[in-house]
Amino acid sequence: RPRLLSRLPHTAMPPPAVVLDLGSARSRAGLATSDAPTVDVPTPASTITRGTPCPAATLALIRTLASSLSVNPHDYDFTISEPLIAEKNSRAKLAAGLFEELGVAGVAFEKAPMLALMGTGRVSGLAVDVGEGLMQ
Repeated sequence: RPRLLSRLPHTAMPPPAVVLDLGSARSRAGLATSDAPTVDVPTPASTITRGTPCPAATLALIRTLASSLSVNPHDYDFTISEPLIAEKNSRAKLAAGLFEELGVAGVAFEKAPMLALMGTGRVSGLAVDVGEGLMQ
C-alpha cells in the first residue's frame, strides 16, 4: 500500500518566521516565537517615505536585519508589516527582490495593526498605530 509520508524528509519543525516592522524612523526584527523584537535600528533615510518602501534600500535594510538576527534568509519565511494604505506595486517589487536577491524561503505581508493585535494573542480588536511618518 502507498505511504505518502515516507517520501517526505524526516526533519524537525521548520524554523519560525522572521517578523519585520519597517518604519519610517525605526525598523524592528525578531522571530515569530519571541515576545518582542530582538533588533531595533534606525531606518536609513529614503528607505521608507510616507509608508511606501524604496525596494532597493529596503532590501539592503532587510539584509542587515537578517544578519543582525543571525539568520540565513534561504531558511526562513519572512512576515513583513505594511501600512493599511500600502501600494500593491511596491509590495510586488519588494517580494520579487526578496525571492530573487535574498532567496527567502517565503514571504507574507500583513497589515501592521493586525500584527499588533496578533502579538497580544488576539485576532480582533482596535489597534492604533502611531509612527514617525504615518498614523493609522
